[in-house]
Amino acid sequence: MKKGLLIDSSTGLTKKQAEEMGFYYTSLIINIDGKEYKSGIDIDNKFLLDNMNLKTKVQTSTAKLGDVEQEIKKALKEVDQLLIITISKYLSSMNSMIKVLADDDEYKEKVFVFDSNFITPWIYHELPNIKKWIKNDDIKMNFIIEKLSFLKDKMNAFLIPDTLVFLYAGGRITKAQYIAGSFLKVLPIIVVRNGRIDSEDVIKKRTVNKAYDKAIEILKKQYNNWIKKGYRVELKIINLNSDKNFEILKEKLAREGFKKFEETIIAPEIVAHVGPRATGFGLIVHEKNT
Repeated sequence: MKKGLLIDSSTGLTKKQAEEMGFYYTSLIINIDGKEYKSGIDIDNKFLLDNMNLKTKVQTSTAKLGDVEQEIKKALKEVDQLLIITISKYLSSMNSMIKVLADDDEYKEKVFVFDSNFITPWIYHELPNIKKWIKNDDIKMNFIIEKLSFLKDKMNAFLIPDTLVFLYAGGRITKAQYIAGSFLKVLPIIVVRNGRIDSEDVIKKRTVNKAYDKAIEILKKQYNNWIKKGYRVELKIINLNSDKNFEILKEKLAREGFKKFEETIIAPEIVAHVGPRATGFGLIVHEKNT
């Protein structure tokens, strides 16, 4: 059976990039000061980072249902089975919306919606493997879903925002945390764990240096734990136009023994919530013997 993959813009790919890889695509919506944009088509990270300021009102929402259904129907004219991977179910209702759509009788045994808790960068770095599996006619859809499930409890990252405005506006931190951070000048380290940005799982430090020190301390323990279990682990770092802090982060990581790491992308949907000048880092855990 010929298989296909439909992804959304939370992968970090633009529509053009996705189609060049042979994937189908749908866009989440980013609303900036009352104007709607389709992520990955009308808007990208550069536009967001150039235009966001403390007065900017930014909201995100699911893709248009009609657009999703149109893309599914287009795909099924070309493939026998379609795998759909969305943004994490903990960050958006996108996954549940598509599950309801795919439950229609006409899509039975044709459309498979992965129970996703993915965000960038994890899904982005897994796309080459998924492409390889999709193109192999001997590989069954259940095999691909099982392979993807390996990552579901192995995604940890830390985000250090420059401001709390966008996290609070997007409902990612509580009002109490926003007030404390803003007036007491407490810098939060946002812990991203397995597709969740948990408002209760926030580490508070007074300076960027202390925030980095604490986050790297936790990261090092996680890294060593995965290595001891025999996994191959990569460190990825994130920079949203924060050159000075980014250099500090790289220096601190190098001093702690992380000599090999590379910058990775993060989707506009995440940028909209953490805001410009944020930095961060996370681990990509690979299956054993890969």
